[in-house]
Amino acid sequence: MQQRLPTLNEPAILFAHRGARAHAPENTLAAFELGLRLGATGLESDVWLSADGVPVLDHDGVVHGWRRRTIADLARRELPSHIPDLEQLLESCGGAYHLSLDVKSPASATVVIDMVRALAPDMLSRLWLCHPDHTFLAALRPYDDDVRLVDSTRRKRIPEGIERRSATLAGAGIDAL
Repeated sequence: MQQRLPTLNEPAILFAHRGARAHAPENTLAAFELGLRLGATGLESDVWLSADGVPVLDHDGVVHGWRRRTIADLARRELPSHIPDLEQLLESCGGAYHLSLDVKSPASATVVIDMVRALAPDMLSRLWLCHPDHTFLAALRPYDDDVRLVDSTRRKRIPEGIERRSATLAGAGIDAL
């Protein structure tokens, strides 16, 4: 089987979790830009689809205000301006870094891949899509062979054990656990 992941001889990926959130509001363009300027080689966020199908970067997927509403219930234009979408991130930060996105709405996965393919095709092999359902990830693998797929299941929810799950994932083309 072909080795898909870098060897331990390559430098570690330094992910800025939700951007440089200690220095700027988390999950904002300012936090992502600052994270890269401070030396991160990767950015991490969660991705949701707005009601009109735009991939949006936010942690909990809820817009707080006088009335709590989910991102899925709102069109992109209705969301607060501090919540970036994926296109804005790629325009602002380019694509010369690793991008790890925790897929919160499964329909967003193919939209994300298509957008990265269109706007930053060289980034596809540095795009990490994370989801806790390995069967969802296995079904996604044929859509693009370059994207990195990560089973983000918590250890206590893997009854068969890490070794057996890892073997299952490797057989399905999933890159990491």
